[in-house]
Amino acid sequence: MKKLVIFFVTLLSIFTFSFEKISNFEMDIKVEQNGVLNVTEKITYITDAEGRRGIYRIIPFKYSNGSYFKFEDRVKIDDFSVRYVDFNNEVGLYTEIEDNVMVYRLGLSDVYLPANKDINYEIKYKVYNSIRSNENINQIYFNALGNYWEMPVENFKLNITGIKGQIDAFTGYVGETNKDYELKEVDGGYEIKTTKVSNPGEGLSFLLNSDSFKYSGFNLWYNRVKAYPLLIVFGIILLPILLINFLIRMVVNKFKYKKTIMVEYMPPNISPLIAKIMVGKNFYSTYFIVVLYMLLQKGIVKLREKNPEHEMYEEYVIKVGEQINQKKKGFDDYIEKQYYIDVDSYEYFKNELSKEENMFLNKMMLHKNDIFKYNSAIAELENELKLYFLSKYSSDYEIQVFKYFFIVVFIAIITIIFVFGISGGSIFSEMPILIGMGLLFFITLANALSVKRYTKLYNEEYPKAKGFEIFLQKTETDRLKNFTTEDDVIRYFRQILPFAIAYGLENQYLKMLDNVISKLSLNTERVHNYLYYSHINNRMYYDRMINKSISETVNNSKRHGGSSTFSGGFSSSGSSGGGFGGGGGRSW
Repeated sequence: MKKLVIFFVTLLSIFTFSFEKISNFEMDIKVEQNGVLNVTEKITYITDAEGRRGIYRIIPFKYSNGSYFKFEDRVKIDDFSVRYVDFNNEVGLYTEIEDNVMVYRLGLSDVYLPANKDINYEIKYKVYNSIRSNENINQIYFNALGNYWEMPVENFKLNITGIKGQIDAFTGYVGETNKDYELKEVDGGYEIKTTKVSNPGEGLSFLLNSDSFKYSGFNLWYNRVKAYPLLIVFGIILLPILLINFLIRMVVNKFKYKKTIMVEYMPPNISPLIAKIMVGKNFYSTYFIVVLYMLLQKGIVKLREKNPEHEMYEEYVIKVGEQINQKKKGFDDYIEKQYYIDVDSYEYFKNELSKEENMFLNKMMLHKNDIFKYNSAIAELENELKLYFLSKYSSDYEIQVFKYFFIVVFIAIITIIFVFGISGGSIFSEMPILIGMGLLFFITLANALSVKRYTKLYNEEYPKAKGFEIFLQKTETDRLKNFTTEDDVIRYFRQILPFAIAYGLENQYLKMLDNVISKLSLNTERVHNYLYYSHINNRMYYDRMINKSISETVNNSKRHGGSSTFSGGFSSSGSSGGGFGGGGGRSW
């Protein structure tokens, strides 16, 4: 019998003392005249038999259903502090942000609380931007108890002061509208007490509409700025950044070439690769294809049948009684095309080659029998040509002015430091403004990089390069009326072809050529053959070959290598779990 009594006493003690809980939770909310909520929580936490270091107090500050641009998707939790009511020991407070909640860990990692004892905490904090207005009604919708405690709360009492109006409260699980509470009006406010134990997942929210509480526009924006600190930064930097952009555009326009551009029928005395950068046609053609056509014109790069079985000539009779001539094969007559370097022609023109032609031949001579065989060689040559001529252009024609760029970078660094200083870990919760600021600085940096100082050489050659581009675009032949022979025409059109390819105006080039041939009644076939007309007409074929080689090389290199249904706005009804605040906690 004695053993049985001991068993029941032990069992009773286990059920009585081994489960952690909050025996009493008192919350005082004082609504200040400026709209800030001063919150004081007194929590009596009873530890279990296992011993705990303390509790977590988790409070949501961001609500996914709210509107960021209406300033309704978040509140600001600030000045959080905690102390033990019964003794002066240090509580220990660790704060972090997890998604949409503030997580406050109360306790020290190396200090355990006594088992089965009452631990009384006093927590204080401020809540900003919790009041919503609709016409003359100011509303507070607040989840006071919170629905995410992982332990029961036996008694909960809420005191609200500083505001009077029409009030309603809701208990139960999220979305329920139970009335398990007592509400009474007291001096300056209200008192609400729960009438049953709140199990894990059950909470208490209240909704208060007041037409007597005066909430000025200044106080409204004071709360918004506290909840959305990046607004301050954005407002501070917006005007200076706009002024800097305006100043940059003035400087760019000051340096810009303003003289009248005259149409030029002769190409400028510069490389076609420099000319295409100068007139803003850098993306209309690859560097490789421009040099390829230059070498095709000289007969250094030639086309042949890849398969000897296809090597043959079509024969035809020019006139009855004359000898049979061989017809020169055009682009479309080749079945399997192979491009190669004619070494004899290279030696003949060796001393007359330009820088880009020498770079091309030095690179491709290793693959002289089939220059399109190795994708990597084409990609490497394209990159080398691009780097060389961009560097030459930036040093000889347009010199970058970095002064404004460094000014913007300095402002950006100061802004980043300031943003982290006032936002801390919650910086990424204001992503729309963060993105807006990022775009603003990106545009400003791009503008700053556009400031360039133009050299004397640029001022001499730009009007010629631009004037010749205009000439090609118009396809006018009146300026070419002095040409009388086929050789004059062939010589001229050979000279201007690289510029037409570089500018992406080969179709206009061919149209102008055909007009000249027609006006002068020239031998069309002969002129076309000497100028590789069929190759120019099939430029897209070369583009595909070159771009495929570059893209395949690039691709190969890469291969190695706590929720709430609350919207945050003014509410017409409420339920448990709704409103600002809320959250809950657990032990640790």
